[in-house]
Amino acid sequence: MDQQAASGGTRRRLASVLVALVAVAAACGDDAADTESEAIIAFASDRDNEGSFEDFATVNIEIYTMAADGTGIVRITHDPRVDFYPRWSPAGTEIAFMSNRDSGTESMDLYVIDLTTEEVRRVTTTGGVFGHEWSPDGSSLAYAHETSTGSEVRIALADGTDDRFVVEGSWPSFSHDGSQILFTQGEFFEEPQSLAIIEIDTGSVTAVPLDLDNSSESMWSPAGDRIAFMSNPNGYEGELADWDEEIYVASVDGSGIVRVSNRPGNDHWPPSWSADGRCLTWQGDDPDASNDFASDVIVAVVDGGDPVNLTANNGFIEMFPDWSPGACPL
Repeated sequence: MDQQAASGGTRRRLASVLVALVAVAAACGDDAADTESEAIIAFASDRDNEGSFEDFATVNIEIYTMAADGTGIVRITHDPRVDFYPRWSPAGTEIAFMSNRDSGTESMDLYVIDLTTEEVRRVTTTGGVFGHEWSPDGSSLAYAHETSTGSEVRIALADGTDDRFVVEGSWPSFSHDGSQILFTQGEFFEEPQSLAIIEIDTGSVTAVPLDLDNSSESMWSPAGDRIAFMSNPNGYEGELADWDEEIYVASVDGSGIVRVSNRPGNDHWPPSWSADGRCLTWQGDDPDASNDFASDVIVAVVDGGDPVNLTANNGFIEMFPDWSPGACPL
């Protein structure tokens, strides 16, 4: 059996497991989705790449899944270009991701892969996508889009239709009822940055009053009472090593700020909540690697316990991890 057939068989086995878990959860009731199955993690990596990460036109980055202890790694996508930023659908049967598989440039569009059929559909065609999230009912995707004057948050149905502007900003995250979006105000890697919430129907925007400078890349908790986010109080001057990007958790009103990350190097990109709200996963830089872009998948129990490195400083670029539906097994 050739490698392509073998990888396809592995993906089909993964899809069968995920679909079975979803069916069990549905049969047991809505709450069972958080307690009956253990969540796994999707992430992107250049571990099979032979090019340079600095050149998005030639680099190969793929999407993988693994257990919460870092074992059982399965490759999900198979394309010679860039597939990254995986985000599980609420049902766990699809993964939305960014890719330049059709453009061959550094500009990304939004795609969705069906884990049962392995079919990939393209959601956007304009390029300039960076960061996205599913609506709680799985019908839509909110995404950030680069424009000639900055960035904007847009919403489209999962098939790409009814694409519409929401607000100027980036890194969108739906509220648990889908009526609001938490997002970042300010430009990518520029100061100042802050968090705000928009009512989708009315367009009313409310600032999140955090006592931390340059807060960005936020995600709403499943229960809707807290947010996880990255903050860089040192700003973006100097080299990457001079920054101090860390992961924090706070109440939606900005109170009760708690730092979750405590390791060397920058911890960043939108942290992902497990469906039960117990755990976070995020991307952490590898300060000991010879590659300046090297990073790892980090997990932590939000209210106690030290962060754990799942990819063990292997020198690869392990990025954008996301919890599947299910309970955190840590």
